[in-house]
Amino acid sequence: MKKSVFVPLLIGALGLSASLSANAKNYQALDTQNSEIGFQYSQMGVKLDGQFRQFEGELNFNPDALDQSKVVLKVALDSVDTGSEEADDELQDVRWFDIDAHPQAVFSSKSFRAVSAQHYEVQGILQIKGREQPITVMATMTPEGDKATFSGAFDIKRGDFSIGEGSWSSYDIVANEITVNFKIDAK
Repeated sequence: MKKSVFVPLLIGALGLSASLSANAKNYQALDTQNSEIGFQYSQMGVKLDGQFRQFEGELNFNPDALDQSKVVLKVALDSVDTGSEEADDELQDVRWFDIDAHPQAVFSSKSFRAVSAQHYEVQGILQIKGREQPITVMATMTPEGDKATFSGAFDIKRGDFSIGEGSWSSYDIVANEITVNFKIDAK
């Protein structure tokens, strides 16, 4: 009798497992029109905001297969918007982003780890101006129907990427710390 009870339970458990996997969402398309990448910095002690208007990327995110998930974001540095055309033009200079030689900032994920329900730690490499740094990004996923919004923030030091060279390499006018924030929509 135990054998006859065990077999239906095993078949039921396998069926439930298969149905849960079939219902798992796999997000593979970025909606860049409804997404945002911004940043905060301090200049002469005043906190200021900016954003990047253009980016593209690849996404394959499945919360049930984190070991197979990945994201690559490529941000067009010439799309920077600080609210000042003069500042935007200066940031494209060789002393800042050097967009002629390095037109994009690139984030490539290396691993995902679930921290709690819908909260993930993403380890990756950020490349700006030909320099690479490992970073950890905490991201919150908010699913809604067949879409999800990934949001979060992380800090970098502009000096690690040689953003602001020459007379701008000092941090007395423009602070070294930059906070990058994002809201990425995916389907």
